[in-house]
Amino acid sequence: MFVGEKVSVNIYCRIYRSMSKPFFDCCIHRQQDLKIENLKEKNQDLEETIKKLNQKKIQKNSASENKALFEALFNYSDVDKRFEDVKKLTTEKGLDYAFPSCTNEKHTVSIQSELLSLESYSRKVDESRELFLNVVELAATANSVTTN
Repeated sequence: MFVGEKVSVNIYCRIYRSMSKPFFDCCIHRQQDLKIENLKEKNQDLEETIKKLNQKKIQKNSASENKALFEALFNYSDVDKRFEDVKKLTTEKGLDYAFPSCTNEKHTVSIQSELLSLESYSRKVDESRELFLNVVELAATANSVTTN
């Protein structure tokens, strides 16, 4: 091997490394960019899945809360206790609608009610509200007289 040959190999290797480094860096950055893009897409898909699951949870909770309210409204044997049971499940505005002529006086009439069936239909109004249409069948007893 000649001295001049060794020098030219070293120069060639240095030139090759200096020329290939940007190429490999570019490939590495491109791979990282693709990985980042892929992770962003997966993250977006997961966020959408979470929103859908949360919405199902809200709808399920809404339906169960609706049912609980109607059971409190129409399954009772003590009229005065009924107000307290419903008060736990609704807002002040809801109480005003459910009991428009509410008084603080105790009832002297014996009234009982039984919810025989409840059909609920719902429609989502927006992200946080749901509208329900309820069809009820009940039996009410006042002073030992029952109506269906």
